[in-house]
Amino acid sequence: MKILELALIGNGIGAEHPWMRAVLSRLPVKKLNQMFNSTNYILGHGMKAVENAKRSIQEGRSSNLMATVIEESQKEGGGKASLQDIDVQVEATSLIFAGSGTTANTLAFTLWNIATRPELREKLEREVSALPDGFKDVDLEALPLLNATINETLRLYAAVPGSLPRVVPAQGATMCGHYLAPGTVVSTQAWTYHRDASLYPNPLEFDPSRYLEDPTGSSNNPKGAKATNSAFGAGAYTCLGIHLAWMELRYGVAMFLRDCQGAELAEGMKPLSPAELVNYFGKS
Repeated sequence: MKILELALIGNGIGAEHPWMRAVLSRLPVKKLNQMFNSTNYILGHGMKAVENAKRSIQEGRSSNLMATVIEESQKEGGGKASLQDIDVQVEATSLIFAGSGTTANTLAFTLWNIATRPELREKLEREVSALPDGFKDVDLEALPLLNATINETLRLYAAVPGSLPRVVPAQGATMCGHYLAPGTVVSTQAWTYHRDASLYPNPLEFDPSRYLEDPTGSSNNPKGAKATNSAFGAGAYTCLGIHLAWMELRYGVAMFLRDCQGAELAEGMKPLSPAELVNYFGKS
């Protein structure tokens, strides 16, 4: 967990300032090595996943995901694995890293925002208490306030707030009247994008109603709010795990609200406003 947390900082710095990663990753300081060479550490955990998967196959125990990958590879290879250990190791590493801290951070901020707003918490508790026994994700998808609350958390507390760089194709491109030359690196940044007052009135205010249909037809614009929320990226390169992440978030929040009704913050917990967040990805 410590390495994952350091990696989030290191990856943010490396994405914005590659030269800094190149320099700091070579210094003989353990913390810097964990921060900027985290892949080497996490690959070690990936190898453990490969070894555990092979052991479960040999012992005939119930397969986990990695064991299933290896077994399917053996079927395709006529009894011999067509995937090298390093392939499975890297895949396991991706699963360890991707979607772990991001989902955990989003869940923490969602529950924090709910706990600091008793009126919102009570409305959400009523909404999820109406769920049937053995409810499924399709039931959670139909809960407007639950989904609006998660969406607003993703807007203000995006787990990946930094740049998502793209390279302009060979023919160049024109956007909003500006010509972009071929090979130019361009990006959007959720941190500033989600705080644009022209897109989100009172942008630093946590307001789930942005995503709710307004029967009066006044200021709320749920379609516009959803369209401009880029917590998972946008376009063809949207996060591959977006649907799994949403399922985890909906289940996590709903089950917490059902099992821990009336939950409040500890008295000694300091209030935190969006303006106080530390952004390791820089601002533009």
